[in-house]
Amino acid sequence: MRTESSHAFSNLRPKLPTSPQKRDIRIDLLKTIGIFCIIFAHTSSEADVFYQVRNFDVSLMVISSGILFSYSTQDKPFSFWKYLKIRVPRLIAPVWAFIIFYFASAYPISLLSHQPYPFSIKDFWEGLFLIGGSSYFWIIRVFLLVAILSPFLVKLQKYLKHNSYFSLALLFMYIAYETIHSLISIFDINLLFVSSIFHDYISYVIPYGCLFGLGMVLAQSNHRLLVRILGIFLFLFVAFSIYSTYDLGYSIATQKFKYPPGLYYLSYGIFVSISLLLFVDYLLRKTLHFRKYQNFLVSPSIFISTSSLWIYLWHIFFLRYWKFLPFPVLTSKQFLIPFIGISLISIWVTYLQKKWITQVIQDTKFGQINSDLLTTLFLK
Repeated sequence: MRTESSHAFSNLRPKLPTSPQKRDIRIDLLKTIGIFCIIFAHTSSEADVFYQVRNFDVSLMVISSGILFSYSTQDKPFSFWKYLKIRVPRLIAPVWAFIIFYFASAYPISLLSHQPYPFSIKDFWEGLFLIGGSSYFWIIRVFLLVAILSPFLVKLQKYLKHNSYFSLALLFMYIAYETIHSLISIFDINLLFVSSIFHDYISYVIPYGCLFGLGMVLAQSNHRLLVRILGIFLFLFVAFSIYSTYDLGYSIATQKFKYPPGLYYLSYGIFVSISLLLFVDYLLRKTLHFRKYQNFLVSPSIFISTSSLWIYLWHIFFLRYWKFLPFPVLTSKQFLIPFIGISLISIWVTYLQKKWITQVIQDTKFGQINSDLLTTLFLK
């Protein structure tokens, strides 16, 4: 373990982004905002106005991942199979470990609480394979599908050589997706295989893949281009909002276009994500000469960002069993209680998990022999 400081997060020192090879603190801050917004969505009521406002969270996480992916592949040789061999296990192995614990732990908890076991065998297999049923795991399916698509995106970007052409390719990809989606709706195509493949896979991998590709573009964009892209998607969002208000007499929430993601939902997510990117960039530069204030904000954000998968998984567990605690549950006036409680305990348990597993790896023969497995399962 590093011993420079006793601070829990001090092993991750903040640095302002100066090149893709150095840590881009802006992305850590964006991912921190994203994971908090996701937890908030699960602990608040859809009737609450903040529930609708935070509906950029998944888009922000995907765009941030695209930016980080661009940094890791920029000006470097890229191996398709090597990337998938590393990325897919790092994503899916912790999820499988958590799902096994999640379903197994429900047995003793059910006995102690004198409640029937809440899951079926179908729930377990659907959770394990990230399909249907277990709604909290759908976002993992999104990131898995995008991870599989991302090598094709980087190959396409390098082949086209210019981000303008790459952006056009993403646009055509999205237009093709919307066209197929419209045709299926218009002609009422209900063939089980076609409907299932499109709904569970294509309708997520294409829109979020385009968001991921946009993140790759943003990673190489200057301030002026970021503002232009922001303006385009702000215009699209406002235009859709005005049209829905004029056509229906009321404004439609972006949540209505989330499953699967539509342009109204995506335009809002992109607009807010780029706005936040510009804001955190401004914030970091303004506080450049006040390192002690940056450390207070940035060091925890780096930990949360690099631990976002396990924080998300633990929040599922504590969200389910929060009702057993003597606090109000998910009421419109008291949503901050479960939000703050579940957020803090999920972060703390993740910190303890990483600290304990690190000690096992360093101090035990078992840990040293199985360090790669333990790192993949519990430290990523």
